[in-house]
Amino acid sequence: KLIAPERPADAAGYAPVREGRDVAAYLCRTPRKWLWTAPSLLQGEYCRVRPARFYRSVPIVLRQTADRPIAARHREATYFRNSLLACAGVDGAPDTVVVAFLNSALYALLHRTASEDAKQKTFPQVKIRHLRALPAVPVRALDRVFDGSTVGDALDAAVQAAEAAARVEAQVSLDVLERIERPVLFAFDIDPDLAPALLETMR
Repeated sequence: KLIAPERPADAAGYAPVREGRDVAAYLCRTPRKWLWTAPSLLQGEYCRVRPARFYRSVPIVLRQTADRPIAARHREATYFRNSLLACAGVDGAPDTVVVAFLNSALYALLHRTASEDAKQKTFPQVKIRHLRALPAVPVRALDRVFDGSTVGDALDAAVQAAEAAARVEAQVSLDVLERIERPVLFAFDIDPDLAPALLETMR
């Protein structure tokens, strides 16, 4: 009743709405479905649609059905269903950097190791409490020098390259993923040379 599979002929009162499958690592796809934003409900029916400004103010979204965090910057922000999780970002870290850590193989390994929900074969889950259990983005380490740049600058550039690749090719090359993984590991004082092996393990 609330979700139309395509744009209604009379779109007044409807808006695009994203769901989990519209988000991939580093990619926020154009929504395919439409939400009736102010529905007329019958007695006994209920729903909750927050004001549009709430959804549009969310800078990062993550898939809820996944065996690891899968995040993207909330481009062309619009309504989204509860199959996506809202992330407000991290104080002191650009959104690109937060997305880098969330999508990293390191966070995937930590999430899969710690969360029983991630190990479900049919519907693995990423939940808010799982994300809170992950190590905080090490904001103080973002100014450390890594390969001639700061960790923060290196991650920002690599994530923008990943986003461009994801938009065009719908996937990100291993080279770009390694450009992200190495400074992530370095920020936690882990040997960056472990990046290839970690990425291969978590593929």
